[in-house]
Amino acid sequence: MENTFDEYNDFYNPKKGSFKRTRLSPVFSCFCEHKQKELGSALSTTLFKDGKQEELICKQWVDDSFLAKIMAKALGIVITIINFVLRTIMIMLVVQIKEDTKTEQTRSIMMVIFIVQFFNTGILLLLVNANLSETRLWGLNKIFTGPYTDLNGDWYNDVGGIITYAMTFGAIFPLIEFAGFWSLRAFTRFMDRGF
Repeated sequence: MENTFDEYNDFYNPKKGSFKRTRLSPVFSCFCEHKQKELGSALSTTLFKDGKQEELICKQWVDDSFLAKIMAKALGIVITIINFVLRTIMIMLVVQIKEDTKTEQTRSIMMVIFIVQFFNTGILLLLVNANLSETRLWGLNKIFTGPYTDLNGDWYNDVGGIITYAMTFGAIFPLIEFAGFWSLRAFTRFMDRGF
């Protein structure tokens, strides 16, 4: 219990001048996860006592965990929506090229959309979270200063989960898109009849 309070204070109430941690320790997370299984939704209102203090140490953890899950889901949806907008723009741009045959035009559209969506979904998330400070790549070590120097367990928990959710949502998005456009067409037909 003492270690848990120390970890809580190190992360949420750091002493002035001390190093500000960017990640919760496994000790604190494990404690709150274990207590959540025991107490359920009462965890955020349960006071925990240490020899020196009595606090709602898991309340902030519950709030942060919930916010992290919501943000990961929202980011996956935003990535898919951006891919939809990029796809629409790329199709309009490739059509303006005026290829000789429909086959060449379709092939060009397919290649451009693949490259743009691959970069937006995979490479961009990888680069934003990359920390290249340990490399000597022509100044890129100054630009890419994200939290991850390697693809470790934390990276898979944070970034990998977002990519997986974006890919899953992207797989069902064509069905949502079809249903949405079909509903819009049915609604405009209905409105055109004049009731």
